[in-house]
Amino acid sequence: MLEWLPFGRDQLIRVALVLALLGSVTAAAFGIGYRASDAVLGDGSAYVQKGHTVVHVNAESGQADAEAARDLATGKQRLEVVQVRPGDVYVVNNATGEVWQLPTDTLQAGRVDTGAPTQPPAPGTGQTPNPGQQQGQPGQPGQEGQPGQQQGQQPRTQLVAGGGAAYLHDAVRGTLSRLEGQRAEPVQLPGRADAVVVDNSGTAWILSKADGAVFEVSGTTVRGTQTVAQPGEAARLTLAGNRPVVFLPERGKDGIIRVLGEGPELPELTVGAQPDGALQVARPSAGPSVLVTLSQRDDTLTTVDLSTGVETHLQLEGRGGTRSYGNPVITSSHVYVPDFNRRQIIVVQLKPLRQLRSVAVPGREPFFDVFERDGRVWVNDPYSRTLLSFNGEKWSEPDKGEGRGVSDGNDDNPPPSPTKAAQPPPGNKPSNRPSPRTSSNRPVAPPAPKMVNVPQVAGLSGAEACNRINTAELTCAPPVTREQPGCRTGQAIGTTPPAGQSVQVRTQVVVLVCGPVEVPGPLRGMVSDAACQTVEQAELVCARRDAGCTADATQVNRVAAQNPQPTTPVNKGTNVEVAYYTTICVASVVGMGPTQACATLAAQGLGCAQNPKEVTWQANVVHAQSVPPGTPVPLGTPVGIQYQDIPPHTLHRFKLDSREVRILNTSGHAPGPGWTLQSSAGGVYTTPDSAPGLVAVWQHRCVTQCGS
Repeated sequence: MLEWLPFGRDQLIRVALVLALLGSVTAAAFGIGYRASDAVLGDGSAYVQKGHTVVHVNAESGQADAEAARDLATGKQRLEVVQVRPGDVYVVNNATGEVWQLPTDTLQAGRVDTGAPTQPPAPGTGQTPNPGQQQGQPGQPGQEGQPGQQQGQQPRTQLVAGGGAAYLHDAVRGTLSRLEGQRAEPVQLPGRADAVVVDNSGTAWILSKADGAVFEVSGTTVRGTQTVAQPGEAARLTLAGNRPVVFLPERGKDGIIRVLGEGPELPELTVGAQPDGALQVARPSAGPSVLVTLSQRDDTLTTVDLSTGVETHLQLEGRGGTRSYGNPVITSSHVYVPDFNRRQIIVVQLKPLRQLRSVAVPGREPFFDVFERDGRVWVNDPYSRTLLSFNGEKWSEPDKGEGRGVSDGNDDNPPPSPTKAAQPPPGNKPSNRPSPRTSSNRPVAPPAPKMVNVPQVAGLSGAEACNRINTAELTCAPPVTREQPGCRTGQAIGTTPPAGQSVQVRTQVVVLVCGPVEVPGPLRGMVSDAACQTVEQAELVCARRDAGCTADATQVNRVAAQNPQPTTPVNKGTNVEVAYYTTICVASVVGMGPTQACATLAAQGLGCAQNPKEVTWQANVVHAQSVPPGTPVPLGTPVGIQYQDIPPHTLHRFKLDSREVRILNTSGHAPGPGWTLQSSAGGVYTTPDSAPGLVAVWQHRCVTQCGS
């Protein structure tokens, strides 16, 4: 029999003897700890450092549309900026160690209590001499696993996030804390934390090189430990295909790759051994299941398909001289390699593996940030006015705006520099040579975005007016009709913005056309504010209406229907009903695995709060969700999922013949001759570590008051 000693409810659930006699089981309540999944909104925008503050930049408009109200840095201090969930951004000042929470609806920074004293910067430098902080050296690897880390240096306090969970990693002390709102909760690790990655379920994986082990952490609880290397052995930790990968680059003649985490068991792979000090490993990625490494010695990019073990090599062209590469960044189809020495991004196609081109990075700081968000890669020099945003092979150069510490590149005699790196014409072979920016090869920040005047189109037909606007490097929006005495129907009578106004290239211009007032459109798919502005330009009244919820996060705040329909003749001042989606319809995730369920919720812009403590025979299947399917909820709402992540084992009963002695075990094998298998006693969940307070009593003699 088993003797149960007093211990906590969570332990009872985790290592529970589930009696088969129970007719029903009450489901465990959803966990209190909030664990969200990354928002997959696909809006082509990101939060980045702009000088001394943080701005929200949209790649499609090419502009910053929001800015934090206060400065979070001085001098040339670097900020780590990471969007943890749809409504929250965290910012770390790498020089002082200060941490702020930045709600996206207000951008009002709130200081996070980390429990550690901050250090003022050294006078006149804007930098803090943290003990043990190492400035990046060419060829030296940075810290692995930093979604927003500053390439080329190793800040003391690093912010690591994924799946709506955020952790602070003290790289000097080797400690870890979980961020919850404006406080940090310490995680009691069994060893030093040398590298940290967080997958999109919010689980943190910590590499301890001294122990040769990886710790798995959920919230602030260590759920497991795996030995992955010899103590003190050179080891790297990253994510590939959202699974933790440990790379032992100096193991024997062949480096060793070990894939951990949830998913199909993969065999140990070998790859050509490389010196650890001359190696850069790709940043953590939830994209393809591919490990990417780059040799600082010979410019060789190596990819290993973790599902097939196929190894591919590519020697980067146009390099030479001193090497100073950063960690490559992976998307579903491309690899982006930072070259700090030449201030370039090398764009490489994954399948087939080939080098496409090199793009000059705006700015002049020694290092720049490179990170991926929603499939788009951002390249940002914090003190440059512009940055790069890559979408596959194409890129744009959005403007962060002037002031707040940014440099506009106003040197005494700057050479002419394009505002945007030009795409090679079709059929031309892309050049991999560095793009010279000055005769001394010193990088110069590009000038402000190109401005053009809205052309005069009055008197032209609607089609001719649009052609002229498009020729002027502007975007012609669907025309709006207006009644005006003396004008000819179909004739352009003006524009919004008006002719002669200076605007940025690609600005949308609405042509006002003479004629009976008609309902503009189609408005479906437009952002509600833009749709109402279009209606009002036609001298009509926009009547907003809630269209309810949508399953697609990208459609929230977009028009679902309009009434009257486009081109319907109406009188001035007529109400035009604009119905737009305001909330998300929660998807049904019951029956899915927890990873698929969280990914489904993340695709809707919702959080995923996991409770893996259900008492059930079916492991890794979601049996309940806290918000019913179809319920309308705001973006970012956490949805709890309930499942059991540990498969149960049948608890077998054996009786010794002719004696009242019984044994329970999970193996199903008799202890020896004379033991008879009886009906099972239920099931038991086991953990890799022993549960405190649980004692196995293999033989028991009842003395008194034993009941039946």
